[in-house]
Amino acid sequence: MRKTYHESIFYPSEKKQLLDLCYPLEKKEKKRAFIVPHQDLRKCYKSYQEVFSHIPDNSRIIALLPLHSEKLLQDSDYIAFESDDKIETPLGTIELEDLGLKKCHYYREEEYSAELIIPFVQTSCPHSTLALVYVSAKDASESKKVAHLIKRWDNNNTFFIISSNLTGIVASEDLKKEKEKSISMLENGQNLLDSYRKGQNGICASAIIDALSRVIPGKWRMLVSIDDDTITGHASFCKESN
Repeated sequence: MRKTYHESIFYPSEKKQLLDLCYPLEKKEKKRAFIVPHQDLRKCYKSYQEVFSHIPDNSRIIALLPLHSEKLLQDSDYIAFESDDKIETPLGTIELEDLGLKKCHYYREEEYSAELIIPFVQTSCPHSTLALVYVSAKDASESKKVAHLIKRWDNNNTFFIISSNLTGIVASEDLKKEKEKSISMLENGQNLLDSYRKGQNGICASAIIDALSRVIPGKWRMLVSIDDDTITGHASFCKESN
C-alpha cells in the first residue's frame, strides 16, 4: 500500500477541507462516460461534483489517465498500466480493482490526475469499485488497442472517466479561442487524433477519447466549464446516448 503523492499541491490534505469540495452532491440521471479536467481541485471541484452526480453507487468505475511523459524503455511494449492495490488517502484507504495490467507505481507518482478522482469515489460512490489505468497512446493503432481493452472491461455497470485538459499551455490571449475550438470538436464528434498529432488541438487524452468512442457511441456534452482558466483550458463532459 502506498500513500498519495500530490495532496496539498493539487487538493487539500486536511480531511474537512477535502470533504467540503466533495459535498453537497445530488444524484441525477445515469451516464456512463465522462471527461474531467486535471488541475487544482479547489478550482475544478464543481466539474467533478457534476460528473459524479451521474454515477450511481455500487458501480464499477474505470479511470483512464493519459501519461504526459514518455514511457520508460522497459515499458515500451505496453500501452496501459496500473499502479497499486491500495492507496492511503486523506479520506482513508481505498482498494483498487486489479485489471491484470503491468504494475508501475512510478507513473502514479508523475501523474496527479488519479488523486483528484479518488476522493469523489470515496464520498459519492463508497460501495463502488475503482480501477486506475495509465494510458500511453498517441496514434490510431494505439487507440485501437486501448479500445480493445475498454471493450473487454465494459459491461452494463461500468463507468469510464477520462482525465483530460482541453488545451496545452497557451498564451492568455489565445486561451478562450483554443478552449472553444476544443469544446466544439468534442461536441461535434470531430476526429481528434489527426488534429492532435498535427498540433491543431491540445486535448491531451485525444487517443483515449477516440478509443472510448469506438466502444460507447453517443455525443459529448459539456457539463461544467471552468471560468478562471489561466494557461490551460478545462471543462467536464458526459457522453449522451444516440
